[in-house]
Amino acid sequence: MSKILICHPDEKIREHLKLTLCDQFNLILMDNIEQCLFILKNANDAKALLLAINGSEEFNPQAIKNIKKEYPKLKILVVAERKETQETKEAINLGAESCIFKPFKSEEILAFVN
Repeated sequence: MSKILICHPDEKIREHLKLTLCDQFNLILMDNIEQCLFILKNANDAKALLLAINGSEEFNPQAIKNIKKEYPKLKILVVAERKETQETKEAINLGAESCIFKPFKSEEILAFVN
């Protein structure tokens, strides 16, 4: 079973993503970027990362650049607020493959990870 990492500060969003993906993937959930980087170092066989960006220093597009530099084959899906922003555009420019906006549909997530 493929491994998917979910890094989001909001527990409700993590649980929603978990319910969407748990039947088809081995999931690792975390709420901060430090945990994410630690897990990536120790679980470099992950297929994809679902990553929040929300304007905080911790969750920002630059994290994507650093992750893609270390793990170029890892697919990154940005989970963002309700509309496209300069931050989401920057995330795509720095290496994220796609972006989904809340409220998102399960089909969008499944299409990305499959």
